[in-house]
Amino acid sequence: MQVVNEMRKACGTSLTATLVRYVHMSSFAVAMVRSEGSVAKWAIPSNEFTAAIKRGRLDRNTFAADAAAARPVPGDLDHVPATAWLYDDAVIDGSRIYEASVPMPRYGAVLTFLYMPDQILRRRDEPDDDDLDPANSRSKGSIGRESVKASLRRTTGDASVLAMVRSDATD
Repeated sequence: MQVVNEMRKACGTSLTATLVRYVHMSSFAVAMVRSEGSVAKWAIPSNEFTAAIKRGRLDRNTFAADAAAARPVPGDLDHVPATAWLYDDAVIDGSRIYEASVPMPRYGAVLTFLYMPDQILRRRDEPDDDDLDPANSRSKGSIGRESVKASLRRTTGDASVLAMVRSDATD
């Protein structure tokens, strides 16, 4: 947050405007959250911040909740449980996310900067190896090589089609 604060001073802009610009231009997994009272109202993630940020009542494990309750918060980034800001099913158990929260009592708000380190999200975009194996008839969505051969025998007696399937199996 010190860097963002220095940028704010150098540019003569508000902290909110500086954070918005910083997040939009960042090549890191960062986000900005604005809370009013003890409720996260809106968030702006960078393109690299791919997890959904929780909205609604602030988790008690966030510095934003501390700031909203007028309790002291760290002056710079410090880690909190990732599930305090991100949905449980999206993160690896025990993961941490970095947070810096700044109270804005004049507005009854808290401005939060989040940094998500690599390797805290569960991977959902990679299928299991079994899902990719056409010979595995038990895998979801797979009919297996034997089922294909049986289906071809029923629908066509063409020996050339069966020969192609057999040659594919040996490749």
